[in-house]
Amino acid sequence: MRKLIVFLITVLINTAAFSQDSFVIGGENLDLYEDYILPENSIIEAVNLNIKNSLYLQNLGEISSDIFICDVCQLKLQNSGVINSVFNMGNNSKLTQVIKTNADISEIGAGDFIYSVLVQNVETINFSDLIDISGAADKIILDNASVSLIGNNEMSFISPEIELIGEIKVNIDNSDELDGSVILSNVSGDGVVNLNVQELGPLYIAKAIRRDDNIYVSIYRETDYQKVLGGSRGIFINNLRVSSPNNPTLVALDRAGSIYDLYGVMERSVALNPINLMIPIKIFNNFEINSPRTIYNSNGFDAFYVSSGG
Repeated sequence: MRKLIVFLITVLINTAAFSQDSFVIGGENLDLYEDYILPENSIIEAVNLNIKNSLYLQNLGEISSDIFICDVCQLKLQNSGVINSVFNMGNNSKLTQVIKTNADISEIGAGDFIYSVLVQNVETINFSDLIDISGAADKIILDNASVSLIGNNEMSFISPEIELIGEIKVNIDNSDELDGSVILSNVSGDGVVNLNVQELGPLYIAKAIRRDDNIYVSIYRETDYQKVLGGSRGIFINNLRVSSPNNPTLVALDRAGSIYDLYGVMERSVALNPINLMIPIKIFNNFEINSPRTIYNSNGFDAFYVSSGG
């Protein structure tokens, strides 16, 4: 009879989850055998919530029960609600907190039990917030995630192991000490880190370099001017590098420290602005027009002056 009651309760819960109705579950034991979503405004307040199989539990409401995870079972818990629970881990069982939105960044109260935090396909979240709620977690798994170190590029130094999966986007502040600095430490996995540095400027690119178990920042001066300038000017400068790598204009462009300095070099360059060849002629002709005098050549003709108005 007891088994029948538990079975009926389980069926009732699953039906409510699909209908998204709110409800309260009480009693002594509530057994879960498969993935389950607790809707908003719903409460599980059974004395014991028993995880009877490896499953995914998403809590949008409130869980106020002691949670027992069976032997050799894995509970993946996504929580944007409230959890007032004591976790009881079976032999070789695993607990993974899943974070997919900023609303999921919450303490689950796992106590001293070692567990992992899986950050998966999320909008950009603050890495410091992950550290704050990670508790006894021995690993943070970044799975195709976007994290921000804005305001604290060195938060990584107090983090547990960080496993990288897929493409990881990291947003960081720009600073004079950024080049060569460590932004993630104790790293494992084969994921790739791409950096977005605030206010870096179009002439520079930031790359993540992995050495051993650390991720370093390396700042490079961009010398592919088709990327910087686009169009025919960028192509011309790139071709100039191939045909004349020591060209003075090219050297000056590569030394420019900002985009404004770069445009200044281009404005003065005869190679990029052939009209600059006319500058001495304009100056001379303007001088002659302002101080006219008759000059005869050997054939007896007056000098003819042309002045450009541009």
